[in-house]
Amino acid sequence: HYLLSLFSEEVVTNLIQKFKIGTSKHWKGANVFWQLDEKGNARTAKVMLYNPKTGKRVKKPFNHIDWVHSLLKKKTKQDFHLVQCLFGIHQIKEEDNTKLIGIVESEKTAILMSATPSNYIWMATGGLSNLNYMKLKPIKGRKIIFFPDLGGFKQWEAKANELIKQGFQIK
Repeated sequence: HYLLSLFSEEVVTNLIQKFKIGTSKHWKGANVFWQLDEKGNARTAKVMLYNPKTGKRVKKPFNHIDWVHSLLKKKTKQDFHLVQCLFGIHQIKEEDNTKLIGIVESEKTAILMSATPSNYIWMATGGLSNLNYMKLKPIKGRKIIFFPDLGGFKQWEAKANELIKQGFQIK
């Protein structure tokens, strides 16, 4: 609903299809952000509740974030081996490999940035401290630009310097 306040129905439909955005009954109106790897396999999904008018996360009376693998484990009692990936990394198999990779922190930001045509494929780490070698390994060899959230520049700059020493092309 929030996306429809910003963009046309056609653009919103394309974003939903591009990122495979779902909904959940866990909290009425919650969004499901699937982590699909570079081969299109589902690793997990983050379930988050947003205010449909403001687009801000619902944090009261508690932070409304959960994980599909955690919810399924509660129901099935089965163990799950989680190996996360970048949100949006599934796009590299479909997109032009000359495009730059834009890495942001939140899934919402990656989706919003993808709403307008650009020379970027937008992906998200899902959190400030979730930037690591294993998540970026499938895009090694691509030109990557980090766009940290306010207050995260120094942390991501240090991570970029570490990754550059391991052969990544990062700005």
